[in-house]
Amino acid sequence: MKALRYLDLSRNHLSGNLPDCNWGNLDSLSVAILSSNQLSGAIPNSIGGGAYGSLEWLQLNNNSLTGQLPSNLRNCTTLFVLDVGDNKLTGKSPEWIGNYMLYLAVLRLRNNEFYGHIPSAYCQLSGLQIMDFAHNQLTGNIPHCFGSLLGMITSGGIPGEFSFNILSNRRKTR
Repeated sequence: MKALRYLDLSRNHLSGNLPDCNWGNLDSLSVAILSSNQLSGAIPNSIGGGAYGSLEWLQLNNNSLTGQLPSNLRNCTTLFVLDVGDNKLTGKSPEWIGNYMLYLAVLRLRNNEFYGHIPSAYCQLSGLQIMDFAHNQLTGNIPHCFGSLLGMITSGGIPGEFSFNILSNRRKTR
């Protein structure tokens, strides 16, 4: 499976924990979509382990995943879509997202149990076009830089929807 590039197991009836296998062996994997299942438990650290130079799209939304986002996800520096919305994830909104995932166009943490403030490190996500933190326990001020994030100013899309055109344009600028 080293040549696997696209994995879409969404909208099935898969249940149980995500396997803590060696995800790092999937060197060619660029898209992993496991949304709209009944997956539970923590997101395994191995998802961000290894050389994830090719993973660009990670969609784990609409499951029952718990715990914190594993810090090993910071190794997925080429991600332009990170969607973990509609789960039961908890913890502070990770600052490392803003420090390591600089190509993100879509960051969706919606409908979880994240708490604390929105890290100002997210100001470094200059290409961000969709940021959805609705229905969490966030407090504090909105970082002042959010009004000047170029990607959010120019996207002009409908809130909650995004197209592959926006994301394919993002690829060309890297």
